[in-house]
Amino acid sequence: VLTQLAVDEAPTELHLARAVDGALAANLLLDRGIAAAGERVPGRVRLVNLGAEALPIVSVGLGDRTVASGPLELAPFESREIPIEIETGTPGALGLVLAVLHRGGRLDDAAFVDVRKPLEMTLESPRTARIGPAIPIRARVFNRRHEPVECDLRVESPGGWNVEGEVPARIRIPASGSVEIAFSLAGGEATPGETIAVSVAAHPGEGEPVHAEARWKRSPWLLAGPYDNSDRKGFAAVYPPETGPFEGWFDLVPPGATAAATEVDHLAIFEPHDWQVAYAAADLVAAEPCKATLRFGSDDTLTVWLDGTVLVSRDVYRPAAPGQDVVEVDLAPGRHRLLVKVAQGYGGWKFYFDTPTPGVSLEPPR
Repeated sequence: VLTQLAVDEAPTELHLARAVDGALAANLLLDRGIAAAGERVPGRVRLVNLGAEALPIVSVGLGDRTVASGPLELAPFESREIPIEIETGTPGALGLVLAVLHRGGRLDDAAFVDVRKPLEMTLESPRTARIGPAIPIRARVFNRRHEPVECDLRVESPGGWNVEGEVPARIRIPASGSVEIAFSLAGGEATPGETIAVSVAAHPGEGEPVHAEARWKRSPWLLAGPYDNSDRKGFAAVYPPETGPFEGWFDLVPPGATAAATEVDHLAIFEPHDWQVAYAAADLVAAEPCKATLRFGSDDTLTVWLDGTVLVSRDVYRPAAPGQDVVEVDLAPGRHRLLVKVAQGYGGWKFYFDTPTPGVSLEPPR
């Protein structure tokens, strides 16, 4: 496990508002750029007399409270600071209104402070992965307070999956800093359509815990891509999934993606989307010798191989629908490798597959 401390680069002086009116300039400043909910953040109002004559100040207001009132007079070209303290309240955008009454009238301005939760967590994980190899996970816990905090750390993994790496049971996060925890998820299985999730939670001694999670769904197809289809060259181009042993397959996809035996929508799986090529591989399993009917649809082009022999070759740009291309094949008992290639223009990007033949099913490749 990699545990790394890092201090946020927060400015020591944050200019939230600045207004100029004739001979008077007013600045609203805070000592910290990021504020935690429920925290008191010190700051100041800076007043500058830009004129050659003395300038009386009647009052200085911040929101619904007065932070200074007369008699207050700024000498010619004098700069003066008035200490203030901001109460942040709940997370969200905190609006601050500065109002200065002076001899010539009223000077005001407004600004917003981004108030965060005292603790926040992010989690980085691959968008797609494969059952078998270890999946790298990185979690980072941010402390928005201006003092250190200690947290108990918990990692929950799916049943049968292992967390690789010595994840610490307790972490200490520096003031206005963060801690990174790195580990891997490995050794598990999932059935097609099953969702797996790993979560990380940090529990402080006081206050609410924070957590984040990564989720994937098991596809019955092995998937690969995207590859280049600029100038519509992808249909004829030969990419690595076509040429033999290939290590770039994956079968864990975003949980909201459509990746079923009968339909795969590449838009929710691959990035980028336009003018790309994707591959899918699965096994057709025949219980006994038979003549099987295989039906396909695609958006856009479609190339299909069965045990290395081309069954469908359609260099077309079209919306997808089930059963656009139908072929019949003789199947011996056992497993037969099905490979599907779809080259995409723009817009929709998917393919359909089904077979009405009894005793023939589609399974993840072995």
